[in-house]
Amino acid sequence: IAVFCSASFEIDPKYNKVARDFVRAASLRGYGIVSGGTIKGTMGEISDELHACGGYHLGVIPRFMEQYVYPDLTEVIWTDTMAQRKTLLREGTCAVVALPGGIGTLDEVIETFALVHLKQYFGKIFLLNHDGFYEPLRQLLQHYVDTKMMSEATMAKVVFASDPEEIIDKLEEQGSDVLVRVCQGIEVTVKNRCLHRAVAPLAGNLNGRVTLWRMRQKLWLVAL
Repeated sequence: IAVFCSASFEIDPKYNKVARDFVRAASLRGYGIVSGGTIKGTMGEISDELHACGGYHLGVIPRFMEQYVYPDLTEVIWTDTMAQRKTLLREGTCAVVALPGGIGTLDEVIETFALVHLKQYFGKIFLLNHDGFYEPLRQLLQHYVDTKMMSEATMAKVVFASDPEEIIDKLEEQGSDVLVRVCQGIEVTVKNRCLHRAVAPLAGNLNGRVTLWRMRQKLWLVAL
């Protein structure tokens, strides 16, 4: 799951709390998290939470922000530009979740929304509308619908969720998109980073030990 969130240290603590609640709930349900990976603001808060609960956390960070990298990420991907960062944040994810955030978060959300509309991104978009934070954006999108600038069907591609569990439950309904092809082993191509959730049922059907090699969005399972 790609997570977009604030880098500000000055926001109301309630937004950091619900951010921590979300990543912990997602991690405990088996989802990996992809974020901006820095120590700043809510990014630092969710990094602390994922480190504390042992969750998978991939940070995608421009090189000019190297001094802000969170030290205990599971993995780091370095980029040269912010545009590359946004692309790699989404790559291979089953969903993006916008926690309460500022102009950078809004930029990430709107770009992702446009890509979904153009069928260039196939994950879900969730806005964590904690305490009505995203109501002004909902009203703006409804204004686009009312003025025929956007269809109801397009607006429906964005889900406004009131709490973390609602997001996780909707993802559970969606399930994992997995392609299995038998060749010299079992090649499992996973279109999201919910890796062990997708693979576990397959591994359980194999006799003997299973070795996993993870290369980006691809796993090889070899029965030994």
